Amino acid sequence: MDHDHRALAISTYNRCWEILDGDDRSDAVMDELVGCAFTSRHHWGIAGGLQEVVIGDWMIGRAAAEASISRPAVFGPLAWAFAMAAEETAFPERPDWLHASVAEGLARVATVLGDDALRAQWLGEATMRVAAIADPDDRAVIAVQLDELRENEVR
Repeated sequence: MDHDHRALAISTYNRCWEILDGDDRSDAVMDELVGCAFTSRHHWGIAGGLQEVVIGDWMIGRAAAEASISRPAVFGPLAWAFAMAAEETAFPERPDWLHASVAEGLARVATVLGDDALRAQWLGEATMRVAAIADPDDRAVIAVQLDELRENEVR
């Protein structure tokens, strides 16, 4: 089969954001969210580099964290595993914004898992990493995500 892996990675990643930005949290939609995250990660694994792999792992963690709100036993361990995989994939040119975003993802997963100690640890780490982002626009994007996490607990 001849696929445009980059286009598939982008379209399924964008679908994840459409679902995350929407209001429907039914099991069927959460299953679609997690499926799209895995699909995007798969295609980035073929068409992208390490940065796209980390972002793909981060999105699986984010999607599974959202799905774990209603089904923690099913998606909670998956969320943590992929959020941690994103943290553990290091490469020399890893952008500062991605480093901060990964920490925010771990704080988010810890929040939905109800682990207050891990949540505090990763919120602190994310806060330090956000402060280290050189570009003010990039810093603002991750800072907003952290603020939302602090204010709303999840989502």
